[in-house]
Amino acid sequence: SQALLRSVTETTPDLIFVKDRQSRILMANPATLRLIGKPIEEVIGKDDRQHYDDPAVGEAIMANDRRIMESGQTEVIEEITHTPEGYRVYLSTKTPYRNSNGEIIGILGVARDITERKQAEENLQRYRNELELRVMERTRELKSINEDLKTENEERLKVEIELRESESHLRELSSQLLNAQEKERRMVAQ
Repeated sequence: SQALLRSVTETTPDLIFVKDRQSRILMANPATLRLIGKPIEEVIGKDDRQHYDDPAVGEAIMANDRRIMESGQTEVIEEITHTPEGYRVYLSTKTPYRNSNGEIIGILGVARDITERKQAEENLQRYRNELELRVMERTRELKSINEDLKTENEERLKVEIELRESESHLRELSSQLLNAQEKERRMVAQ
């Protein structure tokens, strides 16, 4: 059973760790040690503030640990760490570690690196925001074009009405001219 457990904890890419009530590491698998960047001898018995360049990162992780131990409830939370390569986001499942009497003596945790997923979500959200902005801009442009077309149509309608009135007036004048010419011809003929 121990060989099986050791095989699982040593080969999984997920972080597996056990901490005491003061958030000092009691057990850490190789994935956890790779994240911390230190050998097991430098990790065991030390808390998270001592594992990261920025003590605030360790303090935030320890605050989560304390909350879970105080509540006695398992939580799934996102935790952010900073490494020399940049920040990493972990989806951590943490549960109170209890002794045989049921007393909470620490915390058990498993964490999965979800950095790429979070970056993909951020990229997707950024693309979504850009698309919404483009749609709003295009809608604004189309609204402006529609207003221009409406104005142009109204102007064309006015010009068309004026043109019809002019044609009607021209026909009337033409008719009067023909009548005048006809009248003049009759007078000349008489």
